[in-house]
Amino acid sequence: MSRSKKEVAVLSAAYLEGAGSKNETIRRLSEITNTLSTTEPSPASHPTLSSLPPLLVTNAYLHNPDKQIRLHTVLACMEIFYVYAPNPPWDDMDTLHIFDQTIRQLGNLSHTSSNSKLFDCYYRILEMLSDVKIGVVLVDLIQTSKHRERAEETLQELFKALLSGVAVDHPPEVAGHAENAIAACLEEFETSIPVRVMDEVLLAVGQGPVVYVANPEYTKAVAKKKKSARESNGSDNLPPKEIQQTNCAYLVAAKVIRKVEDKISSPMAAQLNGLLGGEESVVRESSIPCTDSEEWGRAKKGSIAAANQQGREQEVTVYSITYELHRIAPNILTTVIGTVASSLMSGDVSARGRATKLLGRLFGAKTSDVARRFGPCFREWLKRGSGESVDSGLFESSV
Repeated sequence: MSRSKKEVAVLSAAYLEGAGSKNETIRRLSEITNTLSTTEPSPASHPTLSSLPPLLVTNAYLHNPDKQIRLHTVLACMEIFYVYAPNPPWDDMDTLHIFDQTIRQLGNLSHTSSNSKLFDCYYRILEMLSDVKIGVVLVDLIQTSKHRERAEETLQELFKALLSGVAVDHPPEVAGHAENAIAACLEEFETSIPVRVMDEVLLAVGQGPVVYVANPEYTKAVAKKKKSARESNGSDNLPPKEIQQTNCAYLVAAKVIRKVEDKISSPMAAQLNGLLGGEESVVRESSIPCTDSEEWGRAKKGSIAAANQQGREQEVTVYSITYELHRIAPNILTTVIGTVASSLMSGDVSARGRATKLLGRLFGAKTSDVARRFGPCFREWLKRGSGESVDSGLFESSV
């Protein structure tokens, strides 16, 4: 059989359905994926190709109980997205189901070593999302489909998977592809960017550039002491329970913001202003807390450690996000600083306190020129620490 005839035979539903076992199904899915990747076929040159997309989204493949079959089905679907671009060969709901499974597969990336065989599969999915910009299909659904709400939720989950999928021991290309995939989606929006989608980028920023994670050496030391039947007296002679680690999600989000700042500057500022100003529609749609937590004003290490233990939604607030943004894209805060400063004259003591703390951190940061750029705000903030002001205690704690 000539190569072209073999390709036609492989790229068909009949070929895939002819597999008689799980292993043979996986092998044939892999062969289909490789053929799609290396030959770049078209429906015109491969008439049987059109029979494949509807088969792949059936329960036998995309929803198969076996995780290997699901993984290789997603890989095949990624290649089919490319072949049929810009119009996927599935209806809206089937397309969303493919993204659901794609997100589940990306969820394995963060804890998969680059030496693992599975890493190449997850990396290929990420690479296709980046190079082919497959995620923009979801943006199109948000802007044109009757399934807008469902598509928004899916894109939010995709952003979350891309941001959380990068690990410190991954090759730098992983972070680069995650950045490109997210940026491509944000740039595709022709109207407003959904609040829940923007949330994911802002939440990653609010975590800060460093996180505290469990120290594996501490776990080993504790296990060793138990094994030797010696009692431990507190933390004596033990490594620290937690160690600092670069927050990869923060770095990816920061690069995305810088890359598409012109596109997202206005909607991001509007969202922050809405949260800070208590705009009902924004507050209702966003998962970002608008009130300060007890830990946020404490030393940074304690704050981040608490965030890791309790979950980022409980610790990251609109105030921590605003602070971190001054390091990344300070121009986005041009209108936001004014909104914060307006709270200095609020009748709500808690609101004044939150504004005083945030502005104190911004004005005092070595990386900030906010005091110079916003002279009136700075002078109003200075009044909070004068005389017998009820805010003077908070003023002192913020500087």
